[in-house]
Amino acid sequence: RVGDNWRHRYDSLVLHDPVHYDEMPFFPYPQTWPVFAPKEKMGDWLELYASAMELDVWCSTTVDDAERVGDRWRVTLRSGASEGGARRTVSPAHVVLATGVSGTVPQTPQVPGEFDGPVVHSSGYRGGGFGGKHVVVVGTGNSGHDVAQDLVEHGDRVTMIQRGPTYVVSAGAVGAVMMGASYSDSSPPTSISDYLGASSPHLSAATTAGLQAATAAMAEYDAELHRGLSAAGFALSHGDDGTGSMRLFLGRGGGYYIDVGCSRYIVDGAISVRSGVSLDGYDGRDVLLSDGSRVAADAVVLATGFGGMEKTARAIFGDELAESCGQVWGLDDEGEVCGVWRRTAQPGFWFAGGNLGFARMYNRYLALTIGQDHLAKKKSEREMA
Repeated sequence: RVGDNWRHRYDSLVLHDPVHYDEMPFFPYPQTWPVFAPKEKMGDWLELYASAMELDVWCSTTVDDAERVGDRWRVTLRSGASEGGARRTVSPAHVVLATGVSGTVPQTPQVPGEFDGPVVHSSGYRGGGFGGKHVVVVGTGNSGHDVAQDLVEHGDRVTMIQRGPTYVVSAGAVGAVMMGASYSDSSPPTSISDYLGASSPHLSAATTAGLQAATAAMAEYDAELHRGLSAAGFALSHGDDGTGSMRLFLGRGGGYYIDVGCSRYIVDGAISVRSGVSLDGYDGRDVLLSDGSRVAADAVVLATGFGGMEKTARAIFGDELAESCGQVWGLDDEGEVCGVWRRTAQPGFWFAGGNLGFARMYNRYLALTIGQDHLAKKKSEREMA
């Protein structure tokens, strides 16, 4: 079903951006919608959206093979989960890879030794905890915090492994400072806010100064929270050049946490933190850390991210296409996102990613560019005729 990628995740999963920023194109949320929507509501909304907008969605379908033939693609699709599923071939002029900014290939570290218990990547954690066990969560981004929160709320004891400083901002600070002027009940319409947000490059002096000022204001808002986290041994960052989460998101898709409930467990001691260390190995029921210490555990959750859109492209479309596309995500010298929502070196192949706000803003420009290509092709055919 449409929306199952939300429904089947852990119980604590919610949107980390305010609802005003995450509005869907042409179909805004009801005014009664919660500011940070939980996963079940998001899953149901996506299904409702697909139905109301009459989107042609094929669920339980896998791309088995894809190749460029002339000026079109030949894409072989398989229905169902088994290799014996029915196959059909389609021939689109364009293919858009829109499987998320992080991609679909889990980043799983190769760790020496054997662990005598379950080790799962965060993408495979379905919630509900481990039954009152001691769990080590490796990683302190959004997923690491969400998983840790779910574990604690189901009775587990949690230790988080933090390799380096993390930028933390409360949802309240984001709503009051970062989004208040642009995406809130009192701001201009979403379409106007989108134009304002997209009007200057991400690396411009004005954008940098604005992000630095907003980050400083949010740090003041969160001063008590940050003092509590520091006292608990959690290492804090202010982002690249003091610009908070936005540059971290655009540069590497991580390194920050928008607090929707987990930080209070760290401050209160329900979640312990080992900072400045990395996962070094396993030895039975012990997790070995880079400083030579050990943490006894019953289970390990690896919140270590994903390989990015390039790896998904490589897995589906092959090495040649993936290597021809160049860098995907991160910022170029002009301050624009590399490879996403814009032309790649492979004709008819596009990347789309980002959060709901970015998808709403920039997929419009991607669609207009595809439309422009289509019109140019039709004009050329008429002239040749």
